[in-house]
Amino acid sequence: FKFIHLESITSTNDYAKELFFSEKVSNFVVIADTQTNGKTTKNSSPWQSPVGNLYMSMTIKLIPEIERFTHLLSFITALSLTEVVKDISPNANIKIKWPNDVLLNVKKLSGILIEKENDIIVIGIGVNILSSPKTNNIKYPTTSLKEAGIDIDKIKFAKLLTKKIIENLNNAIKTKFSSLIDDIKPYMYKINDTIYVDFNNEIIVGKFENLDINGGIIIKTNRETKTLLSGTLTKENFI
Repeated sequence: FKFIHLESITSTNDYAKELFFSEKVSNFVVIADTQTNGKTTKNSSPWQSPVGNLYMSMTIKLIPEIERFTHLLSFITALSLTEVVKDISPNANIKIKWPNDVLLNVKKLSGILIEKENDIIVIGIGVNILSSPKTNNIKYPTTSLKEAGIDIDKIKFAKLLTKKIIENLNNAIKTKFSSLIDDIKPYMYKINDTIYVDFNNEIIVGKFENLDINGGIIIKTNRETKTLLSGTLTKENFI
């Protein structure tokens, strides 16, 4: 992968797509010191992008081996990020909040946005290296690696993360993604515990029993066991 390091752009994901469609190249990583309009999955306010944190986007050519499993690429990214932090700091209290938020000391460390356009996949990742946005939103308390006592250069972290994503993606392809869920389960936040999930504006309470092969959450309530392919863990999970 070729690394492209820029000072300031609107969005690393948008820049990566523009570069691909203008130059017809893939397998590169765009890193920006700051973004003026960082994208989020909620399409609401831009991702806060102060200097010192990591904002990167990987482009991957869409091949038949992963085309059926693009919905699981956010899991691969979250798993890779978690493993990199564990490699750097083995005692780190790091978990994955379903579906793909990475939590350090039960606080949000990163954001992941996967975009598919024509025949490429863009994996956008923001990691709080030096600082984190502070808000009054108790649902998503935030932290950074530095706040947790983990010091690492953002470019070095980006290269370690890129390598880990490639390794995990290659392993997933070899097993047709059958091993991914087993690999990610040990890191899932609140697994085997009671969780509160906002699903279509209904709060579902039950035991987080497992993940299904498509990355859905299997929850056992007082009345039934059901699989949810979408939803949001509510603030009750963090109190």
